[in-house]
Amino acid sequence: MKIRPIWFWLMPLVVGGAVMTPPSTAVALTQAIARELSYQLYINPRFGYAVLYPPTVLEPQPPPANGDGRRFVAVSGDIVMTVFGAHNFNQLDLNAL
Repeated sequence: MKIRPIWFWLMPLVVGGAVMTPPSTAVALTQAIARELSYQLYINPRFGYAVLYPPTVLEPQPPPANGDGRRFVAVSGDIVMTVFGAHNFNQLDLNAL
């Protein structure tokens, strides 16, 4: 089975108090894809992030007991998208992660 990566930007991304935004090419590509698909919003109540996903492509799986994220799997099984949050106990910046 070949797994195809899907890239999504979770906005806004806040690092050290500064809001980071994706490159303009990623925004343009995301907008082009969004015109072709309809999306649903998944909101994680534990960590407060949100992500849009295409429900005609990806089906949400049951959430984990700790509520840190969600897995979305294509009906065909060849696409898996996992989103999750975690505590940054070591106060690492993006370069260190």
